[in-house]
Amino acid sequence: MSDIALGWMVEQLDELEHPILIDRERLRLWPDPLGMQHDERKAFLEAGWQRWLPEAMRMTWPEGLRTIHPQADLHLSVRDRLAGGPVTEHDIRRPYRPSPLSGHDEAREFFEGAPGGTAPPTSKLDA
Repeated sequence: MSDIALGWMVEQLDELEHPILIDRERLRLWPDPLGMQHDERKAFLEAGWQRWLPEAMRMTWPEGLRTIHPQADLHLSVRDRLAGGPVTEHDIRRPYRPSPLSGHDEAREFFEGAPGGTAPPTSKLDA
């Protein structure tokens, strides 16, 4: 998904009156709406140096959820990801169901039957 977002950003830069020059030879994008979803909060907590700290001193940041308007533009890749079945989300596989999208007009159908607007994990991956 991040390559999809990066591709969109590059397109926006190209449309500027004075576009930023980008070396396209070095820009390798592999856009895949079903690609792995990273969780930087978990990755940061699992960083090797954190295990040396007492649990109360381990660092991360609070989870934050955005409010998404029910009729906001929804990129086709998000719809593809919602329809695509389980994806790897850091250390688990489950359907892509971010709760802020549960009330979106184009995404609502994917949340039917999912408790709290999220999907339970289908498997725990080996870390």
